[in-house]
Amino acid sequence: AIHPEVPGLMQLVICRRRGGARDDLPVLARLLKLQLAPYAELAGTAAGKNPLQTNLRRELADLTNLRDLEARLGPVLDPEPFFGGLLAFLGELVEPDAAVALWRRGDGELGVRAAGVRLPDRKGLEEAFDRLGRLPTRHTPVKPMQNKHFLRFEAAFEFKPCSGAGMAFGEPPFAYQVFLAWKRPEAEGELLARLETLHAQLSPFVARLDRHSTLEGSFLATVRTMVNA
Repeated sequence: AIHPEVPGLMQLVICRRRGGARDDLPVLARLLKLQLAPYAELAGTAAGKNPLQTNLRRELADLTNLRDLEARLGPVLDPEPFFGGLLAFLGELVEPDAAVALWRRGDGELGVRAAGVRLPDRKGLEEAFDRLGRLPTRHTPVKPMQNKHFLRFEAAFEFKPCSGAGMAFGEPPFAYQVFLAWKRPEAEGELLARLETLHAQLSPFVARLDRHSTLEGSFLATVRTMVNA
């Protein structure tokens, strides 16, 4: 049974052997209660702040996210459905009010998927890719937006955020960029920690996508060369 005084722990049931001494049971019960009291205080008064519970919940959430990513994005090797699925996943996970994914194909063409914003014309997308792409850096692939980035995001997509973050994948110059924006302030530390974990999980998927795009581009270039010849 669940222990009545210690949330999260099981109750220890002691059975007395037939004919055995009964006097030892109260003493043993008091000793157990003294030993479990610190855990009762930790779990009962601050269950949400228990470091062990918090870490276990975070690890379980990370494993669940990784499983969902593998199911949704594992088989996808085309950038358009890949980033469409990624934005849908991020919408469920961190609930942004706006999300934009920009990527550069092997042939130099710019691709985009977005939710919650109005997309500009091709020139506006190129400017957004260039100006907003400076947000993440090599050493911090996940980085919060600042005032100048808010202005650039608003100018490009007609959406005024109160908080936001950017993620970049690969090596500079980044070919894959994802931007998330909220109309409400977010808990920056916790949010960035979640996004950094997610970035680490996503990196192998994006690397595989990039390799496939590179091979596909090389194949098409070879075919064009042969046709022209």
